[in-house]
Amino acid sequence: MKTNKFAIPAAIIFILFISSFKNPYVGLDSSTIENSVVEISDEVFCSKYEVSNQLYNTFLHDLKSNNRLEDFGIAQIDSTGWVRKPVYFEAMVHEYHRAEKYANYPVVNISYEGAALFCDWLTKKYNSFPDRKFKNVEFYLPGKEEWTLAASGKSKDAVYSCGNSLVNEKGMQMANYRRTDIPLGLDEGDKTIDIGSAVSVGEILAPVKSYWENDLGVYNLSGNAAEMISEKGIMKGGSFKDESEQLKIDSQQIYTEPASFIGFRYFMRKK
Repeated sequence: MKTNKFAIPAAIIFILFISSFKNPYVGLDSSTIENSVVEISDEVFCSKYEVSNQLYNTFLHDLKSNNRLEDFGIAQIDSTGWVRKPVYFEAMVHEYHRAEKYANYPVVNISYEGAALFCDWLTKKYNSFPDRKFKNVEFYLPGKEEWTLAASGKSKDAVYSCGNSLVNEKGMQMANYRRTDIPLGLDEGDKTIDIGSAVSVGEILAPVKSYWENDLGVYNLSGNAAEMISEKGIMKGGSFKDESEQLKIDSQQIYTEPASFIGFRYFMRKK
């Protein structure tokens, strides 16, 4: 009898949806938020980084602490994404969103509604700080045009957020993506990426401050985790599982559910 490696015990699935979060790794203040964004136009700012596990867990901890249990349920992380095609890495089910070593890696396996709730929470959190630099702001998922503006940087003709190539003049990779020149472990027939075999070549998520920032100071707009935008079901930037074509600034992909390769970053506008 053939074993279905995508099946995991019901007990494990149950645990995934039970909160076991400890106190957030760090506190959150106005200067931390202000230092996390760069200006891309007169009124719009973009986060330098994809939202991390650390920051998203701070959000979840705050929801639970304030008894916002309905919102907590909507925003909950679905770690079973690590054993859904096209990836398979069972160890990440238990570790990725909880272990401190992954604190500064991008949060994934969350819903569009969870990302929107996060932005609303961050808006209220920042605007409540008495020592804030900006009087009144809104954090939100960007539209295609704003995301493209941030990814293009100062070069409006750029192919990728890191320029016109994914390799610099020293032959170094400029983004986290699936390189076709390195073989991966694949299940014959279903083309499932075996992340366990791929770790050695870097074909998995990297910390939010990885590789090189673009000329505006923004990291990983091409590659690492694909990013949800304001249009539900559309993601931009490509991910660690994608080939170079999906990393192009003008490319976009469709998603229908949370996945281990989809995250987001917040944008901010002054009101």
